[in-house]
Amino acid sequence: MITMVDKQTIIHLYRSRGLSKRAIAREPDISRKTVHKVIQEYESTLSSDTPSVSLETILTTAPRYDSSKRSRRVITGQVQSIIDDCLAKNASKRAKWSKEAMYVKEGYSQSSSFTRILSQLSERMQVYHGD
Repeated sequence: MITMVDKQTIIHLYRSRGLSKRAIAREPDISRKTVHKVIQEYESTLSSDTPSVSLETILTTAPRYDSSKRSRRVITGQVQSIIDDCLAKNASKRAKWSKEAMYVKEGYSQSSSFTRILSQLSERMQVYHGD
């Protein structure tokens, strides 16, 4: 979306530096169609009866976009399957993270639970072997 500052920059570069529309489009990184439209509005206001009022109007009005010609976007089966895969991966990650968070909340970390299991195994092995 083009802002008032962008419009002023386009007009400044066009008027004071005399840059081409392509060069103006490169500087603030705006499409050439937008640059052409702003310059066309600017030149049409200069030829009006009150150019200062008209110039102020085009610089301060919010842009209006016509979305009536846009076609409705449809999600294809391939895109839907990619979305479903991402959601499934996200759900499994959330489940894993919640289990890890539960261990941390209870005061267990993976290393402490590992050492606890090892100590329990060694105790059982001692009982089994009769040491």
